[in-house]
Amino acid sequence: MDDAQVEELRRWAQGLSSDGRPEVKAAAKAIMLLSEDVLAARSQLLEERLICEALEAREAADGQQAVDNSATVARDLVERARAVLHRQAARLTG
Repeated sequence: MDDAQVEELRRWAQGLSSDGRPEVKAAAKAIMLLSEDVLAARSQLLEERLICEALEAREAADGQQAVDNSATVARDLVERARAVLHRQAARLTG
């Protein structure tokens, strides 16, 4: 249900609320309450979507950070291994 449809329901409810019959006034009140519930549900759905998107973006960033950290650790290990091998080679030759 889009905004225009909700507004149409609200206008309809306002028109019915001016009717003198109690059952029609009650129906108008029910329609107005339901239209408010629809707006609240749509707002909540939008908020949940935004939260999910933010969490997915955060997880993707965390995953990339983990990849970056792994690459840094691997690079450091290779540098340390080269340094150890270089020292050992220097001792053997010199």
